[in-house]
Amino acid sequence: MKKTHLILFLIFTYYSFIPGTRDCFPQSQFQLVIGDSSNIGEARSIIQTSDGGYIAVGENEVFGDMYVVKLNSSGQLQWNKTIGGSDHDIALSVVQTSEGGYAVSGFGSSFGAGVEGPFIVKLTSAGTVEWARVLVGDLLGAAYSIIQTSDGGYATVNSLSEGGGLFRMTIVKLNNTGLLQWSKRIGSSYGRCIKQTTDRGYIVAGATWSIGEDMFVVKLDSNGTLQWAKTIGGKGSDFAYSIVQTTDGGYAVAGRTSSFPDGDKMYIVKLDSSGLLQWTKVVSVFLDEAFSIVQTTDGGYAVAGYTGAHSSMLILKLNPDGSLQWSRVVDGGLGSTYARSIIQTTDGGYTAAGYGGIVGLRGMYIVRFDNNGNTCGNSVSHNITVGTGGTLGSSIPTVTNLPILDTLVTPPTGSLGYVTPICVIGIQPISNEIPVSYKLFQNYPNPFNPVTNIKFEIPNDVNVSIKIYDIRGREVFSFNEYKIAGIYEVQFDGSNFASGIYFYKMVVGDNTNNGDVFTDTKKMVLLK
Repeated sequence: MKKTHLILFLIFTYYSFIPGTRDCFPQSQFQLVIGDSSNIGEARSIIQTSDGGYIAVGENEVFGDMYVVKLNSSGQLQWNKTIGGSDHDIALSVVQTSEGGYAVSGFGSSFGAGVEGPFIVKLTSAGTVEWARVLVGDLLGAAYSIIQTSDGGYATVNSLSEGGGLFRMTIVKLNNTGLLQWSKRIGSSYGRCIKQTTDRGYIVAGATWSIGEDMFVVKLDSNGTLQWAKTIGGKGSDFAYSIVQTTDGGYAVAGRTSSFPDGDKMYIVKLDSSGLLQWTKVVSVFLDEAFSIVQTTDGGYAVAGYTGAHSSMLILKLNPDGSLQWSRVVDGGLGSTYARSIIQTTDGGYTAAGYGGIVGLRGMYIVRFDNNGNTCGNSVSHNITVGTGGTLGSSIPTVTNLPILDTLVTPPTGSLGYVTPICVIGIQPISNEIPVSYKLFQNYPNPFNPVTNIKFEIPNDVNVSIKIYDIRGREVFSFNEYKIAGIYEVQFDGSNFASGIYFYKMVVGDNTNNGDVFTDTKKMVLLK
């Protein structure tokens, strides 16, 4: 495994707020690219971690390694790992495990003759490899999706395209140390996403070529026994990339269809708990694909993918009935930009990950949106056509047990990277020095128009609240977050506020019932 320097470029980051709303914590917005001039590769999966940050996985295309990146909630790099040998290794999916670590799945081919196939790596919370296994068997391909199961083990969906219309999908169940428990080969199909269902069974989405190319949804019980299988689509090519079980016990599926005029379109399908079709949505800009879907807290859906109209990332927010609520197109610079994965974050916003960048710098592209779909930088709404179409069919695929050898391997690992901010607007650490006391400084410049900086120091790891009030005492900005000891700076943008006197207040709590550790208030003047 070769070593190189990697650059994390933070393109934009700021905090949105709602004037006049009390106790409203801001939702950060940022766009960042992880890469260098060598074109590092794409992010294939992103999750929010239990500490409020993110894990994104993909590949270093230059050196052919798995790449795992840990960011904090503001998008700042905490650690990163390359995992792999001298050949091609790629990460396709990640899940946080019950004890706080991570399980990553993908493809590995760096471990000797005959040891090639789905690659499963278990990491600690700090990114150290606990164990790694390559699943060796007949035409297994890559592990496109991994989940931790209710018993503490793991399940993956593995697929291979042999060419000439031959495809292989295998569902594999592992115990908590990666040892094989069972495997099921499902004929004439290709799987891209697996989820565990509320009955402890499994739902898998992909495509089948048994009677043409259709979306394919398979329901298995907890032992991998087939319960039902459904095909969805039209006369053209239809493919599912992502599936989620919905709060009503049914399923929402996202992918693409070419069964309707004018090329590929996003295809969103809602099934009930028995796999019966409830509705379909054909979303059209121009040559579009949906790679990821999640159900949102309001019962609707967030969908991420690609539009060929601008070679750009396309994000959709749908209502519970599939009607369009809003859309965003994000152009990540020259060349193709897209999202492979989207999540709704705990504050109600959204984070998408895929590929993009700026001129001269392409790589993993991560975009943070607020709950209304706003993000900093180059994001616009777009005219979207939403139609319906497609039919449901039943399928009885061949399901067979498949012998698999789970081979323990020891992959080389590395750590790449340094952080170079391009544009930072928000709350950022400005020094590694540990101060001796709490202090809130006077903002600078003051008076200001429209941006000013507020600096503060904290000698301990504490919860910090910064609130800004107008002359009438109405709260216009609020930030509340747990911060480690250090020196920080807030950049406040008053573009949307009238000239006048404002007050900013800092309150520090120690997460106990002993009251506040420190509080201070200062005055500032916005003069336009």
